[in-house]
Amino acid sequence: MYTSAYEGVVRCWDVCSQQFTQVASFDNFLCYTGLDWQRSAVIGCHGDGVVSFADWRQTDSQARQYQLHEKKVTHVDAILR
Repeated sequence: MYTSAYEGVVRCWDVCSQQFTQVASFDNFLCYTGLDWQRSAVIGCHGDGVVSFADWRQTDSQARQYQLHEKKVTHVDAILR
């Protein structure tokens, strides 16, 4: 199970170990998250119009950010190719 919070943290719940592991952290207000299973990425929508992509396999990876709107982006969906 994946959870996200407004402060920009995305975590994964491991049922066997009964622990959360942080899989992504974004610098700005997080409105919505989506998961791209094919690319192993967390997609974050932010309150400032930015959409971010972070690889959940790498704990130290920097999120790629794209300014897509002048206001907040509320939803996103991964398109599989």
